[in-house]
Amino acid sequence: MRKEYFAWTVLIGVVGFITALFADACSMIHAKQSVDTIFLGVPMFLIGVLGYALIFVTAYVTLIMESSKFFAVVNHGLVVFTGLFTIFLIWKAVHVEMLCPACIICWILNIILVVRLAGFITDQEGLHIS
Repeated sequence: MRKEYFAWTVLIGVVGFITALFADACSMIHAKQSVDTIFLGVPMFLIGVLGYALIFVTAYVTLIMESSKFFAVVNHGLVVFTGLFTIFLIWKAVHVEMLCPACIICWILNIILVVRLAGFITDQEGLHIS
């Protein structure tokens, strides 16, 4: 279960990274004001690119070094933050009436990450190496 979870997380990290790059142009087309695409002074697509890159790296390192619990814990923390941030992103998009296709794909990937993490944690094996 451990390898399967992190293998899927690596794949979602790569797809999410690429999609987040497209989200910049997509959101600029759909945004009424450029301020709608910024969070704490940072463009939201950049937060997505960085987040997916970190999720990819931590999952990949955990796959390679099976004894590394540090990267697994960091990965789980990033996925939890991603889930919470997705709630904010959906609220913000509905609030400003901006629904771009790349953003929706990123939200779906984020929800898949959180659901897979929840399934991984509730599994009998938990964080043990299989």
